[in-house]
Amino acid sequence: MAMAMTLGLVATAAMVAAAVLTMRQAERREEFRATEQRDARVRARLEEDARAAVRLEPLRAAIRDRVDQTTLVDLFTSEDWWRPYRHLGCAVLRGGEVLASRNLDPAVVLAIAGGNSERWVAGSAPIAGEPAAVLFLATPATSDPALRDDPSAWPIWIAWALAGCFTLATGWTVFSARRRRPPAPDPSSVSATLLGSETQSFGRYTLTKRLGEGGMSELFTATTTGAEGFKRTFVIKRLKPHLAHDPGAVAQFVDEAKLGSQLVHSNIVPVFDFGKVGEGYFLAQEYVAGCNLAQLAERGGPRLAVALVAYIGHEVLGALAYAHERADESGVPLRIVHRDISPGNIMASVEGEVKLLDFGIVTADTRTASTDPGTVKGSPAFMAPEQARGCPVDRRADLFSLGVVLFELIAGERFYDGGTTGEAVYKAAVGPTAWHLERIAALPQPMGEVLRRALALDPDQRYPRAEAFREVLAGLTTGGKNALASLVRTVGPTGTP
Repeated sequence: MAMAMTLGLVATAAMVAAAVLTMRQAERREEFRATEQRDARVRARLEEDARAAVRLEPLRAAIRDRVDQTTLVDLFTSEDWWRPYRHLGCAVLRGGEVLASRNLDPAVVLAIAGGNSERWVAGSAPIAGEPAAVLFLATPATSDPALRDDPSAWPIWIAWALAGCFTLATGWTVFSARRRRPPAPDPSSVSATLLGSETQSFGRYTLTKRLGEGGMSELFTATTTGAEGFKRTFVIKRLKPHLAHDPGAVAQFVDEAKLGSQLVHSNIVPVFDFGKVGEGYFLAQEYVAGCNLAQLAERGGPRLAVALVAYIGHEVLGALAYAHERADESGVPLRIVHRDISPGNIMASVEGEVKLLDFGIVTADTRTASTDPGTVKGSPAFMAPEQARGCPVDRRADLFSLGVVLFELIAGERFYDGGTTGEAVYKAAVGPTAWHLERIAALPQPMGEVLRRALALDPDQRYPRAEAFREVLAGLTTGGKNALASLVRTVGPTGTP
């Protein structure tokens, strides 16, 4: 019996492994089909861009005048008329010869021209009046041919399925007995029971309501009491139990608590307490009677008044100016970058206050937890291009993200439209295109011009500091605070976050 059970368990493990491999193969094929379709859409857009680019008279003049390669590349790099295409790889060929290329290796250009490059998506158009002269625009492909060539796992699946049948036959008695046992207590039962009017003791706090959860933590409203009827409400942010022994997760959580306790500003949600209850880490934050901007836009939108949005931006920039300029006790700048400026991390109170929260993934010189180079953290739909590419970021990335938030509040639509998380990261990495610039220009002025600079593809073209951005918005905020307070009261406060 013991040998039979052992063989049965081994067979079951084999069957599960086969099923996982089969599902993984199907996912890989579906992923390849999806990325192929996405590349096809990108290719069509590049074809349109190429046809538009070859009509530019400065480009035609340069080809007609036979300028040298260095001059042509310099035109692609520095001239304003080429700005809408500067984020792409580009090349000019004449009779099979690469006249000039930017962001593309000449060998890659020839491969693209010959249709032999699976790593690039390209569009092309002939240059009128110049025989055999062709312009190519290209961007890296998202599809991976390796996903298409995965060997079949079906023979293994069939063999291991038979082994699974043997497992069911030999282990039925044991499995039936186990099913009759009462289930083990759920370690996350605190989260499950805090619905409605029930409360739960949590150290010196009483948890009263579960607000929600993120990837690493759960959020609750909580109260604490003292002498003579003293009582105060907080928000408890608790690290999820299964992460309590994960050194990386704990280090990130501790960093958030330490930094949050040091950031004391009227536009930042402060951290008042940090500790452990049992094996679980927690921090206590200010309770804000209000709602976040995502909830505000959903219930009070879709389009918000310019003065109201300008006021929100002005207040968030106050928080960012403070955090960006924060220094340690020796006066050495901490170089804080929030990296997750998004509607869900900005609170609006019933008094018209605006507060920034969630410093969980900031970069700062004091952090013990680190982000691996090339790792992308944050909300893809609001990322600066350099952040989405996994490059080092500075304070200007936060200003770009805030620009996206303000655009969406005024326009009542997403800046980067729809798609999966992968598509959102790809679009954020490409950054604003000519189409985005047209939508920004269509906003009420001067707000459109203000956001055009904040959302510049090149960080050097953005506002250099939060205070500079804030000064520009200051004249547009008249009546914004009262309008915000009224709107929050209308849609109904939900509390932090």
